[in-house]
Amino acid sequence: MSNKTNFSTDPFNIYLLDNQWIVPFVRFDSPNKLNDTQTRQIRLSETIDKINLFYETRLLSSAPEKPHFPSISRSMIPTSVFLAHEHFFLQDKLYRTRVKSHKLAIKKIEDLVQALNTEKTIESAMIIVLDLESLFRYLLADSDKSCSIAEADSVVVSQISADDLILSDDVNTQINVLLHIITGMKPNYDRRALFLYDHPLQEKFDQLFYHSDFQFRDQIDDLFSNETMSSSSVFTNATVRLMQFLTSYYKLTESTEVSIFSLIYFRAVYNYAVSVNPKFFFPDTECKFHLYSDQLTIQQTGASPTFLPKHESGENLREIVAKSEKLTRAARQLTALSFHITPLDLLAAIHSALTDLRLFACEGPSNDDAQSFDTIFGLFLVVLAASDLPNQEQIFKFILEFAPPDGLSGPLEYARATVSAASLQCQSILEGILENENKK
Repeated sequence: MSNKTNFSTDPFNIYLLDNQWIVPFVRFDSPNKLNDTQTRQIRLSETIDKINLFYETRLLSSAPEKPHFPSISRSMIPTSVFLAHEHFFLQDKLYRTRVKSHKLAIKKIEDLVQALNTEKTIESAMIIVLDLESLFRYLLADSDKSCSIAEADSVVVSQISADDLILSDDVNTQINVLLHIITGMKPNYDRRALFLYDHPLQEKFDQLFYHSDFQFRDQIDDLFSNETMSSSSVFTNATVRLMQFLTSYYKLTESTEVSIFSLIYFRAVYNYAVSVNPKFFFPDTECKFHLYSDQLTIQQTGASPTFLPKHESGENLREIVAKSEKLTRAARQLTALSFHITPLDLLAAIHSALTDLRLFACEGPSNDDAQSFDTIFGLFLVVLAASDLPNQEQIFKFILEFAPPDGLSGPLEYARATVSAASLQCQSILEGILENENKK
């Protein structure tokens, strides 16, 4: 070899300047004899062989595995579901970070081997010594960013585990869990409306209801089969039958307990069922009523002007409703129907709107018609037209098809009758408007 260099032009020194990461693993040594270049060549060859062996047997095989994301258990509470998605996000981010680090480690090794091979062509006695053990550990170790992501993911997994319901397959234990949930909900049960609005313990019931060890899990899964979801009547009847069976099995005889169980049962079923097959419950429906609601008049709704706020003849229904706090609140409650996905919650919201309408009617003239169905129904159509409910036809159809035909409480039965009448009346009003447009 006749290729000689000095310190400043030596390729390996230039490589070190460009690759500061490897400096801690490199040191230089001198042979016993000043002009001994053979030792250098032997040590370089040995080093390259060891690096290539590491590269082929350990580094390439250490490529990160793509994470597998299982389906989220139906028994998980919403908080845990959110955390599970966060866990999946962090796992994917960790995988991509590790892939990037692995590719970088491969490139570092390849560049190092190339630099060492180049160094073999240089005539020099200087011996390059690499701390290979430390170097290999460095190349296989997670980066600081990966460690940070993994630590954050570990915290999330710990939170999910803490919220997990440990359920025994013992029947009596499961009954006690259910009764504990129902008892905890009793203070929030509205005995006038015979209804329980959304409660924090609903999450615990959902955990029990969809737990893999729950004794009736197979019957619950049958509710979401293609056969059961073949029609609204089949699904509703199957849902009610299972509810009645569970009520009898758990010996729930006290009226409040039966009512609470029925409500949280329906909520648990529909919260999952709608997410599985939303088109089955809410098929695409042409919603026209809202588009023409600004054209509606008091006469078309059938509302008695006697029971409306004082208004001018040219004012539309929205302007009239805005004059009353109770009417405005009722209109907002109808607007919020779009955010409910269970028939009983929808009926309860409509009942709340009807309650405000009754209270408003009481403020009007004192006569026997103030609380009649016709008076309240007319006011209901007025606030419906003044609301911002965009899909009234779809919502009402869902209620009429999926609300239990029998066994509803008095307030919810009245709300259902109002929906049935309103659905027909709105269709009649809409047909009249369209007919007049066609005549023009």
